Amino acid sequence: MDLEISPDDLAPLARIDEAVVAAGVKNSEKWFGRELNEAAVRAMHTPIVIAPKKQEYAPTVRTKVNIATTEIYVHKGGKSVKKGSKDDVAKGSLVSAYVTLSSVMFGNRQFGVSLTVEKLMVKQSADVSSGASVFGDFVLEEEEPTAKRAKLEEGY
Repeated sequence: MDLEISPDDLAPLARIDEAVVAAGVKNSEKWFGRELNEAAVRAMHTPIVIAPKKQEYAPTVRTKVNIATTEIYVHKGGKSVKKGSKDDVAKGSLVSAYVTLSSVMFGNRQFGVSLTVEKLMVKQSADVSSGASVFGDFVLEEEEPTAKRAKLEEGY
């Protein structure tokens, strides 16, 4: 899944990409079997941040989503959130993702790190203009109307 990213979140991820390239140069003999310069390492690096093909588009971030383990929530407005499913995530959906960073991976003359989506919050269109983080103080709506409401863990 490729996610469009805000400019505020772009810089830290770009720094991770640069650190991975620098580590690749420093450890090239051990990692790749021969000493390589920065240009050669950069050519093999698969970045987290993907530059847009057209200038009018925002950069995207490539992520991995495991449908079996990724927790999906739908933000219904205000502090109301319900559990969702993969069916709630359509192309062009506005989402916020809680991700973890993998260790360096190697394969087929490429290397890099990846982001795995652990939790995904799908925002409804009315929420788009607020600009607030969707991982805040939400109330999770249970499937049964008589069930108690539970707060999501703080920060998720």
